Order: sequence, then C-alpha cells, then structure tokens
Amino acid sequence: MDDEVPAALRRAAEQAIDEAGVLDALAALGAEPSPYGRERATARRLADWAAARWPELSWRVDPLATTAALPDSANLVGSSALGTAPELLVYSHLDTSLTGGADFDAPITGRDAPAPELRRPDGADAEPVVSGFGLGVARAATAAAQPSQDTS
Repeated sequence: MDDEVPAALRRAAEQAIDEAGVLDALAALGAEPSPYGRERATARRLADWAAARWPELSWRVDPLATTAALPDSANLVGSSALGTAPELLVYSHLDTSLTGGADFDAPITGRDAPAPELRRPDGADAEPVVSGFGLGVARAATAAAQPSQDTS
C-alpha cells in the first residue's frame, strides 16, 4: 500500500492526524453503551466534548419524541455561523449494537460478562488498538474523520 500512495501525500496525512484528538473523540463516543432508542446521554456527552474542543461552533442536542421504541433518543447537530458558505454534513450512528447487558451482548462480544469500558493504548510499546462500545461501527470512522485542533 505504501507504494500506491505518493510519499508527500502520505507525510501530509500523517502530520494532519492528531492521535490524541482521535482517542479523545473515541473516549467520548465509546464511554458507555447507547442502544437504539437510548442515545441521548451519548449525544449530550459528545456535545459537551465538541463544544469544549470547537467553541466557535454551535452544538445542539435534539431529543426525539418519546415512544416505546425510542424512550431516550436524540440527534446531535453541530453547525457554524458561516452565513451562505456551504457546510458539510457528517452522519453517524449514536446508537450501538451493545446494550451493556451480558445476556444480550454475549452473542456479539463472545463474553459472558458485560463488554469492558473503553481501552486506550498505554505507553510507547502499547499495541495501537482501541476498543469500546460501538467502535467497530460508524463511530470509529467518525472519530477518525474529526479535524485536528489548530493550536496556533
């Protein structure tokens, strides 16, 4: 694969990746299960994280109407005040396949106990693997796509 990507492009991509930022986004996304219909806590946690990281943007949690199937559901909307400039919509699931209950989750995780909390690589020689609720689905891609924070 390295031969297929021009070296300058590969270096630019490597410099643009903020590993700590990606891990922080994953921590916000994967802190706890948020099964379908119960995503509101994740939306709030992610809004708080994003507002601290990008205070120039507006972050809004939109609760959905409460029903038996959607007892605590919500969407998260982030926007800027760029007037008529085009914006980008990033869509990702806030819900996860895992519920935090061992009985339901066992066929998915292969564990008789609840899935563990988010685990981050620790130390220079650590395996570069991060695991946690929902990180095998759209959440990981969304966290990886978040822009680096400009500290200049």
